[in-house]
Amino acid sequence: MKQLPVVNPEQSEIVARLVREGATTGLELLSECVYVLSGKIYEFTRDQVVDALTALLEDIDCEHHTTALEALRLYGANKLDFPDCILAARHTVEEIPVSTFDRKLQKLLEQEPSERL
Repeated sequence: MKQLPVVNPEQSEIVARLVREGATTGLELLSECVYVLSGKIYEFTRDQVVDALTALLEDIDCEHHTTALEALRLYGANKLDFPDCILAARHTVEEIPVSTFDRKLQKLLEQEPSERL
């Protein structure tokens, strides 16, 4: 969790303890982390967000772990917002059908997984 900024040391210690005790996370929390880290306070670049959250996923269990990693990879490689990257990752990894009117997302979904760079 070294890559994440420490704003409140007390809260950081609580999170570190929870992780040591086996806490898990989900795609919703990762989405919130992307929003906060890329926002006006931290101003992380996409690459910095991907690096920080990929490192976090090494320390904490995440439901849909493979999907989360794929969503982060797509986020770093495309201009889509993170929720769209989650949809595309779930489509690829979990073979969940996705219907959308979003042209950028649809274009990504129509590509072969190896082309989604």
